[in-house]
Amino acid sequence: MMKCAKCGAELRVGCIYCSVCGQEAQIVPDYNLLEDDFLKELLNEEKKQNKVAEEKKNQPPQKKKKKSKTPVVAGAVGAIVVLILLIILLVNYNHSNSYDYQMKKAKSCLQDEEYAKAQKYLEQAVEIQEDSTDALMLLADVYLVEDEKDDAIDILNKVIGLEKDNQEAYQKLIDIYDELQDYDAITELSKQVKDSSIMDLFSDYLVTAPTIDDSEYDEDEGLKIISQSGTTTYYTLDGSDPKKGTEYEKPIQLEEGTTTIRMISVNEIGIYSEETECEYEVEFEPPEAPEVSPDGGSFYAPQQITVEVPEGCMAYYTWDGSDPTVNSEQYTGPLEMPEGNNILSVILVDKRERWSDVTKCNFIYIP
Repeated sequence: MMKCAKCGAELRVGCIYCSVCGQEAQIVPDYNLLEDDFLKELLNEEKKQNKVAEEKKNQPPQKKKKKSKTPVVAGAVGAIVVLILLIILLVNYNHSNSYDYQMKKAKSCLQDEEYAKAQKYLEQAVEIQEDSTDALMLLADVYLVEDEKDDAIDILNKVIGLEKDNQEAYQKLIDIYDELQDYDAITELSKQVKDSSIMDLFSDYLVTAPTIDDSEYDEDEGLKIISQSGTTTYYTLDGSDPKKGTEYEKPIQLEEGTTTIRMISVNEIGIYSEETECEYEVEFEPPEAPEVSPDGGSFYAPQQITVEVPEGCMAYYTWDGSDPTVNSEQYTGPLEMPEGNNILSVILVDKRERWSDVTKCNFIYIP
């Protein structure tokens, strides 16, 4: 649609003059001022951009800045350092978990007498391989050098637990206990030994328990104790500790009744045997009736009469047929036979005042 340039009225199609004001018609595009301003702004912006481009074009060319290589180099160095650290960690890990490496380092330290370091390597080796008696024995040696006897004892007992026939471990334990004068420990250690060759290691430390020669008590002979050569034996008869008892020197005489005898032997270095205990029930029998010779009869010639008196007994006699007492005549030698018809009565009394039965003999002597 076209409008008049003077009054703004709409012009009909084909008219060359305005029907309102009569002004000659001029073609005016149909848009508002806002659209015009927008176009102007676009033109101005384009001019500015062209101007800036022209200024840049007229400026002298600038040297391009070279990119710095420092970050690249630093990154490469860092990667190498990390790689080296990883290699070191890997090597250390392998060494820490290598039994052979720990043993090699330990032996090297032992040669240089660096026992503290050797101990650490050996303990690590044992941790890796718990049943390695080689590592355990070396570790025991290190503990002994460092005067850690308790730790050495523990290690050696562990070795024996793994190898029942390890003579070296037994010998080292014996030597330690001997130094500590712990002879009871040596005795206890010997109890777990089955091998006769290992048992020989204990020969200087073991004492055989004493024994009684006869299980039946003989009053005449007493109790005879048999003990190992080179040892001293002590005993008690009241059931108390024999280590505090009486030294055995001669056969033991027992009293009537029940007696508990305890015995123990000890060698020159103070090692005790196992204890032996026996119980005896003693009941003393009175002497048997005495034997008289001749034992009676008729005689026409003088005769001497003898009475057999056992050791420890005394004999008493009468000629009137009465029973003798300790107040009667004591027999001290052969008796002369009296004339006539007489009865000899004889009795024995032992040291415990036990009386025998009476022996009676009838003698008829006619000169």
